[in-house]
Amino acid sequence: SKAIIGVTIAAWGNSLGDLIGNVTLSKEGHPRMAAAGCFGGPMFNLLVRAGGSFVLATIQSYPKPYLLESDKLANIVFIFVIISLTLTLIAALINWFHFPKSFGIILMILYAIFMLVEILAISTNLFF
Repeated sequence: SKAIIGVTIAAWGNSLGDLIGNVTLSKEGHPRMAAAGCFGGPMFNLLVRAGGSFVLATIQSYPKPYLLESDKLANIVFIFVIISLTLTLIAALINWFHFPKSFGIILMILYAIFMLVEILAISTNLFF
């Protein structure tokens, strides 16, 4: 389905350039710049793409307000993003912004759980 393609292939394709750039920066001796790129690149893309889309939709629906429809899949994404960001903030504060390898493994496990929940929700209508 389009939802599974959006969660997997499209998301990975959008992040591939960031992955290559951040790994290269890290190997070249700029780990802080690479870590900043992990958050800055996707944040910029989200703000510009989503922000631009919402501005255009608001202009087109003027004078009525543009209302977002609630989606169960979007709620799952939001929950996992909050969990991921909270864990990252806690790990950053505890470790003085030096992330251990185990934290990367924890984030990969969280991502695998997220993918499993999303695919189950899409294929079985579990949360609908």
